Amino acid sequence: MQYKKTNKLANVYGFDPQSGCYSFTQDKREYLSLYDELFQQDEAPLEIRPIGEFLYLWYACFGKLEVYLNKEILCSVEKNTYLIDGESLYVGHYFVFDEYNLMNPITGEFLLSSHIPYELYVEDDVIIAYDNLRKKEIRRIDNSTEVLWQFPLSSLGYLESNPGEIDKVDKILGVAYGKIWFYTDFWRLIALDLENGEQIYSLDCLGVNWDRRTGNIFAIASNIIIIIDTEKLAIIEQYNFQESDPE
Repeated sequence: MQYKKTNKLANVYGFDPQSGCYSFTQDKREYLSLYDELFQQDEAPLEIRPIGEFLYLWYACFGKLEVYLNKEILCSVEKNTYLIDGESLYVGHYFVFDEYNLMNPITGEFLLSSHIPYELYVEDDVIIAYDNLRKKEIRRIDNSTEVLWQFPLSSLGYLESNPGEIDKVDKILGVAYGKIWFYTDFWRLIALDLENGEQIYSLDCLGVNWDRRTGNIFAIASNIIIIIDTEKLAIIEQYNFQESDPE
């Protein structure tokens, strides 16, 4: 497939290739291109993300969220929201600085019985909470915030260059085949068993990407791209940069 450049734009904030919507700044003004219509705004959305049939526009200043359906605005939450990892309909909601919950922005209903001091991720009926600063752990909880299991991040071990410093969750990738996958600040790809929280996979790598279509994870380790089968916990393909392009 061949691509042809049709336009070039600097200072872009958010961009969704699926809908073609984007936001940007120009001459100290902020703009939103929404379904081929251009609007000047007091604040342009920092993130534009498709969630199923909906389009989420998130504004950083006050944590405002707008939800569009069929090119029309469906609803909005004026403040205190943030987008979470993954493709869930839910968004994060903070009551105070360090108290979080999950909100359905269309109904306004909260998923948890109360706000808790943990960052959150949800996929289907799996709720994951993690705290990088105080408890330094990742845990699975239910809607009543009861802890089903917890995994201390200190058990991941330390780096020789950072002795005594505990690793942090950088990004929750998702749930597949009874495992929760996440990536850490110390460049580790980790999988925990959803039933008991035990670590069942670890790989040192410089970046990861979850392919939701296949369920595989792409990781970069040194000069090699690795494809990991999340069901078999096995590397099924790998490509060496130097072999394909010695230059």
